[in-house]
Amino acid sequence: MTKTYYLATRPDGSFFGRAGRRLAKEGSLSKNIRAALGPQSEPFGGLLDLSPVAVPVGEEPATAGYDAAWPMRLFEVAAQGAVEDSHGEASFDGVVWLRRLTVVAEIDAQVAFGPGQVQVSRLLAKASRTNSTQRLELAAAFSLAQGEGFDAAREVLISTARAAGRLSAMSLAMDAAFAVAGLAASYMAAVLVVADALPRTEAAVLATPWRQVMLAPRREADPQPPGPGLESGPREDRATSALGVI
Repeated sequence: MTKTYYLATRPDGSFFGRAGRRLAKEGSLSKNIRAALGPQSEPFGGLLDLSPVAVPVGEEPATAGYDAAWPMRLFEVAAQGAVEDSHGEASFDGVVWLRRLTVVAEIDAQVAFGPGQVQVSRLLAKASRTNSTQRLELAAAFSLAQGEGFDAAREVLISTARAAGRLSAMSLAMDAAFAVAGLAASYMAAVLVVADALPRTEAAVLATPWRQVMLAPRREADPQPPGPGLESGPREDRATSALGVI
């Protein structure tokens, strides 16, 4: 059975990172994902030969964001020829390099965020709607949150993402959130990527800057007790708790 890999590209079909820069420098405009798609009426299956350049692909959707950035497109691909564990750089868990590949299908790019894909996408949408005042307040809240407790929570976040195989997914989500609303949004996105595995205490610490600013109007307008939050509730509700901070 042919193994499926996951390839991320820019919206125009060009490649990210060193592979994209090298192909652009060589003027290899035909070596683009569009070259493997064929007419829109035809099924996927075109061969894309990038030799001697190799592109990174994820063994799972959550590792496809290596060296990528949001927004992006995501494709299921099959290797044609050798699969390289590294390509002139350090190897990365869940990532391999291909020079020849067949495009199988295009899938929803948000799956690259992992199990929390829907919540991360909602967060990015909300973060993109923040105004300048909110972004200044978020920056101030993030600055005030810094200290040993935040640093310790960040270490737990990283180790949790590594153990879950979601470092690429977390990096992708954090970069996307940072681009529109800064570090408070970035760490909120990180919490959502690993919400099903991150301990509640650390999740609460990392989510606090975002919550303080983005939930403040809601608290003032609604005198009713809030629903389950990051600070309370049974341990098995960690993921549900994190969703409430969007």
